[in-house]
Amino acid sequence: MSIPLLAAVSSSTEETVRPIADFHPTLWGTHFLKSAADVETIDDATQEQHAALKQEVRRMITTTANKLAHKLHMIDSVQRLGVAYHFEKEIEDELGKVSHDLDRDDLYVVSLRFRLFRQQGVKISCDVFEKFKDDEGKFNESLINDIRGMFSLHEAAYLAVRGEDILDEAIAFTTSHLKSIISISDHSHVNSKLPEQIRRSLQIPLRKAAARLEARYFLDIYSRDDLHAETLLKFAKLDFNILQAAHQKEASIMTRWWNDLGFPKKVPYARDRIVETYIWMLLGVSYDPNLAFGRIFASKVMCMLTIIDDTFDAYGQFECILKNAKSVKATETIIRLMDDIAGYKFEQKRGHIPSAVECYKNQHGVSEEEAVKELLLEVADSWKDINEELLNPTTVPLPMLQRILYFARSGHLMYDDGHDRFTHSLMMKRQVALLLAEPLAI
Repeated sequence: MSIPLLAAVSSSTEETVRPIADFHPTLWGTHFLKSAADVETIDDATQEQHAALKQEVRRMITTTANKLAHKLHMIDSVQRLGVAYHFEKEIEDELGKVSHDLDRDDLYVVSLRFRLFRQQGVKISCDVFEKFKDDEGKFNESLINDIRGMFSLHEAAYLAVRGEDILDEAIAFTTSHLKSIISISDHSHVNSKLPEQIRRSLQIPLRKAAARLEARYFLDIYSRDDLHAETLLKFAKLDFNILQAAHQKEASIMTRWWNDLGFPKKVPYARDRIVETYIWMLLGVSYDPNLAFGRIFASKVMCMLTIIDDTFDAYGQFECILKNAKSVKATETIIRLMDDIAGYKFEQKRGHIPSAVECYKNQHGVSEEEAVKELLLEVADSWKDINEELLNPTTVPLPMLQRILYFARSGHLMYDDGHDRFTHSLMMKRQVALLLAEPLAI
């Protein structure tokens, strides 16, 4: 005889008391309950237009003017718009052409080049930033006049690994001055996209940003840039809508699967958790239609959803990675600590076990504020461990490591700035709508 999933009936006369959360009702109702066949598909004419524009963008990447700044800016735009997965070989080749071009005094170019190379797994040295320091070993105050350069340095510094003190100094230096710039812009009528991008970066830097959500955000920014490439913009919009249709179909399949299991009526919230777990994973992933949502694997303190393809079976390292990959432990740490920081007060009302915040307070005899500060430092070090393991040569296949990075990113989004957006998913309603419900106007 089967037992209902949420059955609370006991043969004992003793009443079982369980901690109950005051969860909100389901957000999406039957929105994702339509059949996969009913999800709107992309017509053939649009697919053909997408294919033609793809070839144009490929040509743009490989024939960009020889000026280094233009080439790097083009590659950065392609990546931030979420379409780089179409041009991995071209991007690798173009970056290879500027791998020895180090003699630069332009902070924007040096920082952007550093970030793009490290994102590519290239072990470029952080010593390239020494030239921007004064005789006392501090960053030159004159740099504060180069807003674009400081913004570029700020983003680059989050690709640090442990021991790169100059990048920690760069974060402190740029954060302080960029906050001042934002404060001034808030009281002026400057019609510039840069303050808007700086404000977002201060909240969540690009290295930690969920890839698909970042692409949706940057599409809007890029479209309002007077210097944008219209061909690239149109291709990115079409690509976003095509992937959104694929994601809608997958979400509908998952939701219908859950609904067809016949679980009790009080399960809609749990059903939402299944869909939103998929969305959680989706938020961090640069989607490739050739990959399939496949396996779930668990470690000590987290369940990690990942996207894999059949080639991972050939590596024979799926189980090994759980034991040996530094980035797995780092991701566990990031999500566990940020989850506790964001939700420990809510969870303690339900009688949960002590959180990391309370444990740290009790063990070290410090205040709640100090405990949170120290735990966030541990989170920052964990990001450095992920960065280090993603630098070539890697001990495990790079595609696997990248998917761990995607999970860390989406977890960071869920628990950033003290909010538990996974439990209180109303906070994520707008982001989910942008990704899965609202196609872009072409």
